[in-house]
Amino acid sequence: MFSKKIIPFLFLGIPFINSGCDSTTAPDSVLQELPTVTTISTTPSSVSFSQLVDGAKDTTLTVYIYSAVENVADDYPPLYKVTDLSDDSIIATDTMSVKMCNLYCANFEIDTQTQRTSSYLVEVFAFNENGEGNYATANLEVSGFPNQQPEIVAFSSPDTVFRPQSGSSVALFTAQVNDPDGNSTIDNAYVVITEQSASAGTTIVMSDDGVNRGDEVAGDFIYSVDFEIPANPSSEVIENDFFIDFYAIDDLGLSSDTVRTTFYIRGAQ
Repeated sequence: MFSKKIIPFLFLGIPFINSGCDSTTAPDSVLQELPTVTTISTTPSSVSFSQLVDGAKDTTLTVYIYSAVENVADDYPPLYKVTDLSDDSIIATDTMSVKMCNLYCANFEIDTQTQRTSSYLVEVFAFNENGEGNYATANLEVSGFPNQQPEIVAFSSPDTVFRPQSGSSVALFTAQVNDPDGNSTIDNAYVVITEQSASAGTTIVMSDDGVNRGDEVAGDFIYSVDFEIPANPSSEVIENDFFIDFYAIDDLGLSSDTVRTTFYIRGAQ
């Protein structure tokens, strides 16, 4: 697969082909010897990642552009531009270098993920000092393998906690997360605490570092968060009813289903 940098094909002695070429524009007049892009190709012309071969990870692709261009002055070499069609951002642009005769080449890198599918437009421009000439385009498709959402496979939550007579007590909430694409793709787990009489809750990032928020073991994908329950202020009895929602997000932003339970705080016994 293309999870590593890609070695270009050797074109020495091999006829140039128009692989991946979508279109070229024509010069204004066939009687003028204007700069003209006649062919364009990319190596690779497409990329397909596999979960079995590549796994879920960040990766860098090196893509080579080859273009046959005629009537080019040394002071005006062909230019290329690469656009990410998902947001129309330009990810690479530069001049091209002559390889032999009228064949020009360049290369650029794409930082991507094996689970991401993207489309890119590659353009090569050839113009003279008067802005006369033409351009050609090719499309590059990068196909990631399907991403599956993480799952909350188990959770623990106290049902009812009574406020202490003095000081405070701690309520611990945990959620065990699994991702079918591999647990290394899990970004984090979250808990949303919403008072049942309220319309919106508070989202808290859970911990799996074995240090913070009551978490016991680092990297076991059992995420934890603890809450301090204070005693009743003076003689006032404060009781609260909450919804507790757990969910997880993977490194591509795909969210698990939300798991809901309830939590009650009652006055000191």
